[in-house]
Amino acid sequence: MAIIVVADRERYWRDMAGGALERGGHRVIVLDEYAALHHLPEPPDMILLGFPIIRRAEEEIIRTASTIHPRATILVLSTFWLLPQSVERRLFRLGIADVVRRPSSEAALVKLVDDELAAREEAQATLSSYARFRLREVD
Repeated sequence: MAIIVVADRERYWRDMAGGALERGGHRVIVLDEYAALHHLPEPPDMILLGFPIIRRAEEEIIRTASTIHPRATILVLSTFWLLPQSVERRLFRLGIADVVRRPSSEAALVKLVDDELAAREEAQATLSSYARFRLREVD
């Protein structure tokens, strides 16, 4: 069971996302203020940041989230997900996994999160396997 943080100022979407992810088998922490990312009871596996639009202030929130929780996968869910390439590059350099349009259904949201968590596990397994291989080469 993954620990997922849903941080969004839009109450309807925040509540819908939290409920859907709980029903999908995840432990969910719902935040109505991004500043609350500083005070989580335990490290999250994933942080969903909901923004209507992404400007410099939102980039700063992303920077803060990735600094405070460096092991969490960060997904940015936005109404305007088509961004200029320069903005996308800055966001990826800040450590996000992806910028996507807010899913239109609960099932689509749960699938998005599950797929991203599976990709993360696969990447970690690959890195662990490579590290074991490199250690054997040194012996």
